[in-house]
Amino acid sequence: MKNNKLRRQKSLLLFCLLFLLPFLGCSSAATVGINRTKDDGYQLKVNGRPFIVKGVVYNPAPIGAGYDYNVFSDPRKPWLYDGKLMKEIGINAVRFYTAGKDLAKTKEVIDYFYNNFHIYTIMGFW
Repeated sequence: MKNNKLRRQKSLLLFCLLFLLPFLGCSSAATVGINRTKDDGYQLKVNGRPFIVKGVVYNPAPIGAGYDYNVFSDPRKPWLYDGKLMKEIGINAVRFYTAGKDLAKTKEVIDYFYNNFHIYTIMGFW
């Protein structure tokens, strides 16, 4: 039982650290931290306030495209519409599996989500 609790705590800490990585390069950096709770748990805070990740994995692809479809170079720019829908349902974080080949376009999409909808990004690393 104690091992399961410790394993959950380590998993939560690892997730939080992965979540924090995108903030390190932000020009308008938020103050981010992890506090220990009374019951030996952890709490993620952004700008001094508790932050609960309400996120989705985001990798839209046209019919017939594979998992490695580069959404960042999609000429239809689905994030222009999807970001609005995500905000409406309370999403505050998106996770991409990987960055696109053109990092400037990847940054453009990440900036769009944050600047227009205050949606944070978690970037996967394969």
